[in-house]
Amino acid sequence: MNLAAGSGSNYADAQRDRSLNAEMGETIARLGHLRSLEISGHSVGYYDPKLFASSALLEDLRIMIPDSKLIAALPGIVKALAGRRTGGLRGLGIIARVSGAWQHDVRD
Repeated sequence: MNLAAGSGSNYADAQRDRSLNAEMGETIARLGHLRSLEISGHSVGYYDPKLFASSALLEDLRIMIPDSKLIAALPGIVKALAGRRTGGLRGLGIIARVSGAWQHDVRD
């Protein structure tokens, strides 16, 4: 895991599958200066993706192979971030396998 945000940077990355656990997820979500986040989408049993809905300055979110839990949480996360005084996401990147799990409300 690259937690460059901890050293004054605005970026954190936890792309390696199963590398992000609940404690690290909570720590990342509390980083007030975090603007860019890249995460493994394997959240079931590891972290609560809804944690990132409260990130104060998050502008760019990249998700690698999201699982069904993260896919289900994504519309709420995006809406919560859009409701911030600072505005919503400027970038959302998702690398996913072709799946019937992608619903219309996730893409909107």
